[in-house]
Amino acid sequence: MEIEEMCLWFGRCIQKLVLSVKKELLELECLQSKLDPALFYWLQNGQLQGLFLIHVDDFLWAGTNEFRNCVIDVISDKFQCGKKQDTCFKYIGLNISQNGDRVFLDQHEYTAELDQIRNSVCDVSGRKIERK
Repeated sequence: MEIEEMCLWFGRCIQKLVLSVKKELLELECLQSKLDPALFYWLQNGQLQGLFLIHVDDFLWAGTNEFRNCVIDVISDKFQCGKKQDTCFKYIGLNISQNGDRVFLDQHEYTAELDQIRNSVCDVSGRKIERK
């Protein structure tokens, strides 16, 4: 299989996964955000109980125990989930940690990589360009 064909195949697989997860979330009475189609939310008695975010084949959720029992457990049973992490993890390049009722986000590793790139800029021949 050529690389271009593999990319198309992979893209179709991801699209199929996302559409399947979307269908299941809607059947579980989650609502899709009008502002961001990757974001779903679940209400009970008019109160927000949980959020579910899809990025390619990565999922991020936050919510009550009821949301976990009624939505997340069903999604987990229906779709094979690889790594499950909570409290401290990385999601799409963001470091996310929780301490009690506080959630912290940072991109320290990403910005450190940018500093390394910025400090090692080369010209087309591979010679390092000195920064002034």
